[in-house]
Amino acid sequence: MSARRLLLVLCAAVLIGGANCPIGPSSIVIAETNAELVVTGLTGTERLTVDLAGETREVDAAGEREMRFYFQLENGTNTGRLVIEGDGRWCGSFSLEVQGGSGRATTSVDRAGLADCRDPEPLLDNLVVVVDGLDGTESIEVVLDGASRTAPAAGSAEVRLVYTQAPGTYPLSVTVQDGAQRWCGMFDVVVPAGAPTTEFLVAKPGLADCTPVTEVEVVVSVTGLDGDEAVTVDVGGEVQQRPADGLDTAAFMYALAPGAYDGSVVVERGPQRWCGDFIITAVVPEMPVGVTLDKATLTYCGELEVDARLTVTGLDGDETVAVTLLGETMMAPAQGQASVAFDYSLEVGAHVGTIEVSRDAEKWCGGFVFDVVEVTGELLAVVIDKAVMIDCSDVVEDVRLFVRIDELVVRDPCLLLACETTTSVSSDQQMTVVLDLAIPLSVGLGFADYDELVTLAMSTEADTLFAGDDPLCPQPRPDAAVETTLTRHITVNGVPVDESVDVQGCDGVGPELSALLSLLRADLLGL
Repeated sequence: MSARRLLLVLCAAVLIGGANCPIGPSSIVIAETNAELVVTGLTGTERLTVDLAGETREVDAAGEREMRFYFQLENGTNTGRLVIEGDGRWCGSFSLEVQGGSGRATTSVDRAGLADCRDPEPLLDNLVVVVDGLDGTESIEVVLDGASRTAPAAGSAEVRLVYTQAPGTYPLSVTVQDGAQRWCGMFDVVVPAGAPTTEFLVAKPGLADCTPVTEVEVVVSVTGLDGDEAVTVDVGGEVQQRPADGLDTAAFMYALAPGAYDGSVVVERGPQRWCGDFIITAVVPEMPVGVTLDKATLTYCGELEVDARLTVTGLDGDETVAVTLLGETMMAPAQGQASVAFDYSLEVGAHVGTIEVSRDAEKWCGGFVFDVVEVTGELLAVVIDKAVMIDCSDVVEDVRLFVRIDELVVRDPCLLLACETTTSVSSDQQMTVVLDLAIPLSVGLGFADYDELVTLAMSTEADTLFAGDDPLCPQPRPDAAVETTLTRHITVNGVPVDESVDVQGCDGVGPELSALLSLLRADLLGL
């Protein structure tokens, strides 16, 4: 017998007799072993299975109350498993610590100390959740211990859902939905051990109304008015405006979803304005939510108009300058000066005008734009040099003048770059770039850069592009992650003309204009 082989030696009664050894081991064989497992607490009817050192042995107790097993094991800790089967099933592990020269290692395992490892009896349906008090038109959702089930009432006054649950306490939520209305409830369900089927009753009339609120009535009141103002209120992007009409209070009604909203109010009387901001939280559906702002607490935010000045420079001193803006023409002689200035008061918006410089039979024409974004109290100045204007002497065809070109680039999604980039170059040789509605960045263009851009923007190819007839850039363009729109502002015989075209994915003059604007942004602003 190998020294490294597991030896399970059963007693051989014909060789030696002895208590607890129904078959009786040979003393010669036992002497070759170095480990002993003693199993006690038996009734004599069991069957024992021992797994140790990679081998399995099975033996019947055969009336014995104690069984002994002998092994030849390697030195060290040897762990095995014991299973006893009879009128039950018991399982456990054991260890034999073998040390050479220290005699036989012995360990004892009593059946009473082993764990009961019988297969559990299968669970039967033992819980019924009953939802009653229904009208028959509802749908029911029951969530038991995180598991959701739904069922329609289907004309019945109750819905029954059957569950199989181990004994314990479980969270239960019940939702009854009927059209837009909803009723909800939370409960704890106890499933006792060994009890017959448990019925848990949920009555719809006992549930709370949890119908979601879709709108909250909100009232914004502006007080302290003189009666001759106009009031504008903006709540969450919804703008309402009305005159005071002789009253000292103006009220504005909103229907809003629950939540917090930024709001603003502007009171206007002639060129004067008073402004204020507020935050309103719509959370109470049972009654209107209100906010009141008094005109006396608002901040005076300036006049509605901005002072603007157009200066025409590069004159020889003997010319006459005519400027047309807002349908009116103003004329002024140079009178020996190199420049002539024209002053205006303008409202917010883009105001396009034309310039005509004349001297005897000579004539030079140009265009300009006052782009009033907001009223700041600062002078808005535009300077146009006669050198950038075109010679329009004896012109019998349409006079077309460059005013401004805009490029709008929109990215969706936008990760590293700006979501929106607006680039504008106007006839005063100024380039302005705005990234995501941030503070505009402006820089002056040199004559060579400006002339190259205007020449391209006013070319025959550009006319075809902005007319929508360019075969290299057919309109409309397909949807794309990046949209690039060019807008050309010109005047034709003094009449403003605005033309827009989508050039994303095109060939020809459209991409050339975008590329030139991109180059100017990089060179002059590092963008």
